[in-house]
Amino acid sequence: MVSGLGHLKDLYVSLCRDLKQVIMVKGVEEVVNTELIFPRLNSIELRSCELLSSFYAGSSALKFQSAIKITIDDCLNMITFASTFSTEQEKETAYRETEGHLGKKEPDIRSRIIFFDTVVFSNLEELNLYGIKINQLWITSSYTVTSQEILNFRKLKRLRICYCNSLEYLFTPSMVSSLGHLEDLSVSSCKDLKQVIMVKGVEEVVNTELIFPWLNFISLYYCDKLSSFYAGSSALKFQSVIKIRIEGCPNMITFASTFSTEQEKETTYRGTEGHLGKKELDIRSQTIFFDTVDIPLLDDLYLGSISVQQIWHSQITLMSSFVQNLRKLKVWCCNNLKYLFTSSMVKSFEQLEVLKIEECKEMQVVILIEELVEKEKTSQTMFPKLDRLELRYLPQLVRFCSNCNSFGEVYEAQGLSGSGSQVVAAAQSKLVEREVTQLVFPRVTYLKLSRLPNFKGFFPKIHITKWPLLKRMIVEQCDKVKTFASEFPSIEITDGDNQLERQTQDPMFWIGKDSFSCLEELKFQQNDNMKRINGLMHLWKQESDLKLIFYNLRSLEVLECIKLVNLVPSVVSFVNLQTLEISKCHGLENLVSYSTAKSLEQLERMSITDCDLVEEIVKCLEDNVKDGIVFSQLKSLQLRGLPKLSSFCTMRCDFEFPSLKEAIVIGCPQMKYFSMGKTITKELRNVQWTDDEEKRHWASDLDSTIQDLSLKRYPH
Repeated sequence: MVSGLGHLKDLYVSLCRDLKQVIMVKGVEEVVNTELIFPRLNSIELRSCELLSSFYAGSSALKFQSAIKITIDDCLNMITFASTFSTEQEKETAYRETEGHLGKKEPDIRSRIIFFDTVVFSNLEELNLYGIKINQLWITSSYTVTSQEILNFRKLKRLRICYCNSLEYLFTPSMVSSLGHLEDLSVSSCKDLKQVIMVKGVEEVVNTELIFPWLNFISLYYCDKLSSFYAGSSALKFQSVIKIRIEGCPNMITFASTFSTEQEKETTYRGTEGHLGKKELDIRSQTIFFDTVDIPLLDDLYLGSISVQQIWHSQITLMSSFVQNLRKLKVWCCNNLKYLFTSSMVKSFEQLEVLKIEECKEMQVVILIEELVEKEKTSQTMFPKLDRLELRYLPQLVRFCSNCNSFGEVYEAQGLSGSGSQVVAAAQSKLVEREVTQLVFPRVTYLKLSRLPNFKGFFPKIHITKWPLLKRMIVEQCDKVKTFASEFPSIEITDGDNQLERQTQDPMFWIGKDSFSCLEELKFQQNDNMKRINGLMHLWKQESDLKLIFYNLRSLEVLECIKLVNLVPSVVSFVNLQTLEISKCHGLENLVSYSTAKSLEQLERMSITDCDLVEEIVKCLEDNVKDGIVFSQLKSLQLRGLPKLSSFCTMRCDFEFPSLKEAIVIGCPQMKYFSMGKTITKELRNVQWTDDEEKRHWASDLDSTIQDLSLKRYPH
């Protein structure tokens, strides 16, 4: 029958519950040819056929001269593509003939190999295997069969394996040379997979290098038992790999181990005893990348939920080509990591543009500075091309970068221990600040710091931080930070007690006049938890003299900062601010000073909600202010849930809102009038006074409207 299918191009079989084989030998049917050939078949898809055990079971060879894609999905009983045993009787005969050589278990394993040398795919480019019960993809030399099977797939470009739970490995080292065209390798949810490349028995590795010349993408997802990509003595070279994603492999401790077996690891330990020591050797064995792995074009690296203590071996400075093109790095849920980089590594990441670190429960510092504090450079450029920096849910993170001395109470030998909230070192308190240390992030445009309960700042030493291109910053739930930014102090600190006191009161950022010259959006948020002891109290210290530090700021949001007592110093100007939103800041009594309010000429939207202690919005220090305040661009004003608000300003100051079209005043029971001075609104026609948008009120002007609403809602 097969000979009559010479023009068949696509074969698709799905949801055939009783299908056992695609090609079945019936009884004593004679097979005329020793080969079954499909000359024009391009693709084969077999999906959700519960009883399907093989494509073909017989003695003839299969040749697919044009097939470029095979997909086998959810065929739970499929154990081979083409079995060399046409009947159970032949299988038993094979067992008896090999008894004492292979043994009983081996013939059974042999029957669970998906491809034998009797199947030839001359042009296959894509192979997808999902949810089938195979132990191996190809037979290995351990069974006295050559690697001809893998040679039959020499043009393979894309290999995707998923839910093949009996599979322990994909390749042996001798197979790698036949995968010269492989471009995309994806393995996911294979519960028993231990290694991608496994050294089997006494298999000889011909070359000292295993080379994947065209492989671009490597994805390893949710393989519970996966410990490494490869464990052997050969070096790995990925000449074209640009993206690696490893996620949900909790037992993975290295990408390529220098120990092929536990016995070799123990032998190495005995040979180095007294030199490395057991703990150092253990950390070495839990380093994801060694200098035996070469990935010169790596662009994107994602590591999630793996059990490593270090990402890179210390020799990375000697092999900077490994990371010289890395642009994106994301590390998620790697709970054994205490730090990500050492200071000697940082200079190798010249192309890094995106850095995300999330949910690493033990990480206490991002960059561990190895040199002594006295030898630190006075100006340090951090990642010259970094554009986006995100640090999220790192409960032990104390600093972005710190040295071993200032890390003293949480740094021990080759590992880190203790609480991240204890980062204060006695040695640091004796230092004299000779020069100003500058930390410069020259190209970062987006910064997010979220859920960092022990985070204190970027550097323990007094310094100035500069973010010349930063446009958007989000700071959320950083409970140890009491002051967001403070002007760099000009005095030197030499006394240990004062140093300790200073360090516990350090702001998140020490700043100069050009620290945030391009910042446009700034958002602070903490949990609205009245029991919190710590929390943000100041955005800027009142004594700051940096009037235009945020000259380009367009949006300012401060949410749920219940300890905040003042928003900005009275000298600060927001000449380009367009949106101002304050909510659930229960320590504020007023919002801005008269001089700051005068600078809000570009403000378009103001929203002040749910602040229990706010009594006025604009605070004037004297009555009968001669020059009024004009909010020339303000279009929307919302005052909601302010139980102590008595007026917009309690002193006699005139206000003009020439563009105001929307006013919402809800839940302000103490507000009897809008302002003591004159209020002019040319465009406003009504005020919304309940959550029902249809309920609006208007008298002759804004002051009269507020008075009417006060009598209407709260009659006396």
